[in-house]
Amino acid sequence: MIGGQDLIIPVPPECMNVLDSCARAILRRWPCAVFQDGASGARYTSYASAPFHGLSELIAYRDARAADSWEALGAHDSNRDSMLYLVHHDGELTIVVDDLFSDRTRPIVEAIACLLRMDIFNLRAERQRHAA
Repeated sequence: MIGGQDLIIPVPPECMNVLDSCARAILRRWPCAVFQDGASGARYTSYASAPFHGLSELIAYRDARAADSWEALGAHDSNRDSMLYLVHHDGELTIVVDDLFSDRTRPIVEAIACLLRMDIFNLRAERQRHAA
């Protein structure tokens, strides 16, 4: 899509809400981020308005201006490092960016990778019956 570089991160099968967690990591670096459903194209101007539970593809733009520019110009040099494309499928998260080592996107990619390595994502939740 953006012709950049891909990073594939294994995700434990029991890990739920991967894209929601990624969006939170993105918002720490890009507080005005705009999200888009990569499959339908629906755009969400706030974290609260995005239905992350139903998404398998997420596009995150640095802000509304970047989203508008991508819509108008596509993969133009002026849009460099202002968008991330994330796909969660078959136990993997693929992150596509212009440059994995860019000062704009590297910290976000590192935060997402670190987040997915956290123990909380590797715990299997099991329901047990307790004697009453």
